[in-house]
Amino acid sequence: MINISEKRKKGLLVLVLLFNAMWSFGQEQYSNFVTAEYTIGKTSITNTGFPDVGLHQAWFFNFGSFQNTNKNEWAHRLNQPKTGVSFAFARYGQDDILGYSVSVMPNIELGIGSSDFGIHLAFGAAYFNKRFDLDENLFNEKIATHLNYSYRAMLYYNLSPESKTNWRLGVGYYHQSNGHTRFPNQGLNSFTASISAALGVTPERQEGKFVDKKEFANTKNFFVSARRGIGVNAFTEVQNDKRPVQITSVSAGLIVNKTFKFGIGVFHKFYRHYYDYINLGEDLLPDYPQLADQPYINASAIGVSAIGEFQLNHIGMEIELGFNISKPFFEIDYIINSGYSFTESYPGVGPVTFRILGEIDSFYYLKRLISTRMGLKYYLVGTEQNPTHNIYFGAHINANLGQADFSEVSLGYVYSIPLKLNRQGL
Repeated sequence: MINISEKRKKGLLVLVLLFNAMWSFGQEQYSNFVTAEYTIGKTSITNTGFPDVGLHQAWFFNFGSFQNTNKNEWAHRLNQPKTGVSFAFARYGQDDILGYSVSVMPNIELGIGSSDFGIHLAFGAAYFNKRFDLDENLFNEKIATHLNYSYRAMLYYNLSPESKTNWRLGVGYYHQSNGHTRFPNQGLNSFTASISAALGVTPERQEGKFVDKKEFANTKNFFVSARRGIGVNAFTEVQNDKRPVQITSVSAGLIVNKTFKFGIGVFHKFYRHYYDYINLGEDLLPDYPQLADQPYINASAIGVSAIGEFQLNHIGMEIELGFNISKPFFEIDYIINSGYSFTESYPGVGPVTFRILGEIDSFYYLKRLISTRMGLKYYLVGTEQNPTHNIYFGAHINANLGQADFSEVSLGYVYSIPLKLNRQGL
């Protein structure tokens, strides 16, 4: 019989292979390189009672490709970036509580101006060997599940970009959390510095090292897109089970040069946790009787959003900034989850847990208003073909002002038509 731990490890392996297959299938392979990187830094600690932690350390191995001879337009428009998949082993300065993680992250690195600087962006999954446990790991309020989202942003300085071994210095940010699928979920935020060595053939030493830029015409397409998503989240530490979030969204905008996608949209999100709380008349509902009048609407969020995306043929890297016009139940959510609980033991009674509710403050208004969404898409038809009709699958994490709200998978449709053709070249 397979135990829970083995199931989770197998699930992580499947996710690793899926990310790798998606990234590799979406990109053609060109001159390759391997980067070995060591990072050191500090992981921030926020919950009380957490012991002092030492230095965060991580070892990254990135297997990537230069895109300088890639004939797809996105490579030219992004100034011949580098793409790859990185595998990492990380420790967070307190092995007994936080343990270690193993992660896999598809990534892209964009050059800034000259070849001296680069911005590295990665998004994937991480497996932690330690998680929160009431009996054995009470202080770890950072990580409550073995499997988590992982995000990394780095700024690199190339010390020897034209050498066979390119030594680099970097600074950046490393984040992991479970996307609000289980409490507690404060997440891990590490600020790091790094040294790395990239081994492989550089573009400067390749024959036919760059695609002729004149072969690309400037284009603009108008698009309309519809998306249906299903998410999962947990509500409170007491109601710590996963329930669905249903998402419907419609957007429209422009696709510029088959690479840069900008749009505005409207969305509707229905939270099952909110709906059940209203229908069951839970603890705080008597203070908000108006919510019971229309439970479906009051358990929903309705809003507008601004959307930006890099289209890399089959792969899309998307970020969304949303504004909630209506999210009535969020006040109860905020009061409950911004509070805290403590337990005291009484003779003849035993332990008693007290729950202290939070208060409405300035952060409440910002979190109620602003939502964000970030993730990856996989297009069935490569965007380089400029298709009129396209279907995509997506995996995203949604947040309230940067604090995780729910994890989402989605199916979407895009209708696109040429709007304008400019002269050849740039």
